[in-house]
Amino acid sequence: MAKKYRVELPSGKVDDILGYYEAERENILRFIRERNLFPVIDNQDMKIMRTPSFMAPSIPAGAMMPPPAFREGVRTSMVYLTLSEELVDEHTLLGIPSMMVHEGIPGHHLQLATASTHKSIIRRHVNANEHAEGWTTMLEDYMLDVGFKAELADEVRFCGKRDLSRIGARVAIDLFFMSGDKKFLDVGVDCDISSDDPFVAAGNLLAAVTGFVPGRVQAELNWYSQQRGYPLSYLTGNRIVWEMKAEIAEAQRGVLEGRDLDRRFHQVYLQSGNMPLSFLRRVLVHEKLLS
Repeated sequence: MAKKYRVELPSGKVDDILGYYEAERENILRFIRERNLFPVIDNQDMKIMRTPSFMAPSIPAGAMMPPPAFREGVRTSMVYLTLSEELVDEHTLLGIPSMMVHEGIPGHHLQLATASTHKSIIRRHVNANEHAEGWTTMLEDYMLDVGFKAELADEVRFCGKRDLSRIGARVAIDLFFMSGDKKFLDVGVDCDISSDDPFVAAGNLLAAVTGFVPGRVQAELNWYSQQRGYPLSYLTGNRIVWEMKAEIAEAQRGVLEGRDLDRRFHQVYLQSGNMPLSFLRRVLVHEKLLS
């Protein structure tokens, strides 16, 4: 599939991939504005660029650096994309839309740019990883549900579901790196986890589950080892947010439904600022979306 949906490189250089991301950014923004799906603040911007070489070993494919929480003016995020000949197949016509949904608008950039305008100092800058990654991983499915990339929705969703295996492996590896207990790597996958080198044992699991190229595997593990506790927040956050949405839909049945309910949920989630999801639940009760 990666070969079929590989992007063309007019100049023969991997930097050509940046143009696809810029175009997708505009496609997504147009799509959500036509349907009024999310409140997009005016005073915001993104800079999309190639990951600096010194950061590439710890950024597997892409990452977003949020706007400084206390800087006034245009809320500007930096979206880094790790590009190389080895990683070209990580940036396909199927992967690029999901990456921009996740890292840009309506994902991390919109979430954290909006949070940076909150009147509460704490809500501007607190790190609540399950809040951030629960939002963005939910969006990868939600945007397809409402018709984004309709002509490729099945293929994009398939790639997204395949990536859930990566998220599952992250949980196992994160727990292993935090505890040193190799039993966390024993998840029923046929791979060699016998090495005493934690990077080799964990890398064999990650490669077996995802099929990532060696450079991507190494970069993933470099990042996991530096941000312990963060990698597992993708799966926990995703599960909590979807369960929360289901609870809200049930609580609002016959009162507020469909796109109107979506818009209200998105508004509350974004405009409440950064906080653990347990605190967001209190906000949702206060806003009468939950009882």
